[in-house]
Amino acid sequence: MEGTINDSRLLDLIFDTGAEICALYPSATPKGAKLQFDGTTNNSGTGGTTVRQTSSDNRLEIAGLRWDHEPVMYVETQADRAADGIVGYPVFEGKVVEIDFDRMIMIVHDTLPAHAAGFAKTPMPLSGSLPAVESVLVNGEKRASGLFVLDTGGTGAMLVNQAFAAAHNLHGTMKNLGNSTSRGVGSAGIRSDLLLLPQLALAGFALPNVPINVE
Repeated sequence: MEGTINDSRLLDLIFDTGAEICALYPSATPKGAKLQFDGTTNNSGTGGTTVRQTSSDNRLEIAGLRWDHEPVMYVETQADRAADGIVGYPVFEGKVVEIDFDRMIMIVHDTLPAHAAGFAKTPMPLSGSLPAVESVLVNGEKRASGLFVLDTGGTGAMLVNQAFAAAHNLHGTMKNLGNSTSRGVGSAGIRSDLLLLPQLALAGFALPNVPINVE
């Protein structure tokens, strides 16, 4: 989405449900997004934990909506070449966010819209500080269920950590499509096998043949 921070020029921002704070990359600075640093935070994510500088009082504007006192974290490394920063999910607390992938738009509602009455509904508890959904990995007669963080900032279908994979004996039981390295805010990469999951059950839907990254 496009927005401004502290009256900057238009910035390209990622709406990231896997982020609990807004963040800016170095490319935002020449566009006029100036931050007054007054603290630090531990930024944990894919690849480890890094101490980041933070700014506690900033103006964020998106599509005519304005927030006057938003905290922003500064990420010193340009993590995404196409984006200037991240909008975290707390910005929209108390609102209903509708993501329409067919039209590639996001709609912010004050209350649940009438047309959503027939939608599937599933609990979304916090896993740590991030929203998560109950998912079931179905592999023949085996079913492995758990809470998975819902992360619009991730580029894969599903990332399964090492502990969950070991507990449910996922390696060696599905078709191997290759391997990959996942990277994020930390300095390290996470190596994983790309496996073809026969079925993923989520919110009452059964999704067949889902490629998943298994650490």
